[in-house]
Amino acid sequence: SFGDRQFYRDWWNATTVEYFWKSWNLPVHQWMVAHVYIPMVRNRIAGKQMASLTCFTLSAVFHEIIVSIPFRNFKMLAFGGMMAQVLLIEMTRP
Repeated sequence: SFGDRQFYRDWWNATTVEYFWKSWNLPVHQWMVAHVYIPMVRNRIAGKQMASLTCFTLSAVFHEIIVSIPFRNFKMLAFGGMMAQVLLIEMTRP
């Protein structure tokens, strides 16, 4: 049932940015994996890295919309911040 859903794992113990994003918002992460990442990889639309980049890009677009519309300020800051996470993931990967 809805009350039993797990919304996050131990993101506060993350040692990499990648684990942080995988454990921060599980419903969104699971939806992106099921409906964007896996279909892209399974149907050979893209490799794993390009599918991951597509997921982050889609998330970045939604973050920009969520931030810019209420504040009536479209400066691509949320988009840029989300896309910077891709570099941070690579930099913190063991």
